[in-house]
Amino acid sequence: MRKLIFLRAALAAMAIPLPAKAADVSRPAYKAPRLVANWTGFYFGAYGGASGATGSSFGLGGGVAGGTAGVNWQNGALVFGVEGDGGWAGLTGTTNCLAAVYTCRTSDNWLSSVRGRLGWAVMPNVLLYATAGGAFGDVREAINSNGSASGDQAGWSAGAGFEWMVAPNWSLKAEYLHYDLGTFVCTACAPGQPVNVPFAFDTGKVGINYHFNSGPGWY
Repeated sequence: MRKLIFLRAALAAMAIPLPAKAADVSRPAYKAPRLVANWTGFYFGAYGGASGATGSSFGLGGGVAGGTAGVNWQNGALVFGVEGDGGWAGLTGTTNCLAAVYTCRTSDNWLSSVRGRLGWAVMPNVLLYATAGGAFGDVREAINSNGSASGDQAGWSAGAGFEWMVAPNWSLKAEYLHYDLGTFVCTACAPGQPVNVPFAFDTGKVGINYHFNSGPGWY
């Protein structure tokens, strides 16, 4: 009889659920997906900045502003693409010329470029890049009130910058570009005395871009 009582008690104990042990079973911790930038896709934006002369005795300088459009392709951390920009340029400069008898004036009213870009995503949402390509602008030259001339010039531009994806589909950028539009020859400024105008300058720009089909990704 005593053995039967012990056996029944043992069976009853085995039937009792063990919540304490069940609670010890570890569950996988929830891991929130991380938001990362995906640079692939088309984008457009706007920029503004300032310019200063290099390779010119005219002290050329002023402001620039306009729009940007481009497309990126991303492969791992490598990002490459094509970008075009253009808009208003308020560039002016003066210097003494022709034996310092006259005052020469030059200006540029619009500026554009088409460039390739090659970048490296040092962080998922921070891109460092180099860029180079063609540049275009209008150059005007005048000497006092004796004569003037203007013409569209083509040259090259190159520089570097960084872009930061601050929110889904939105990025901010800062960029340095050197422009060289060659030498404009003003034959109408003074009879028989052509005036050469070297047109090279540096720009510092800041801008904002909106990215289509890119912005964030999840992993």
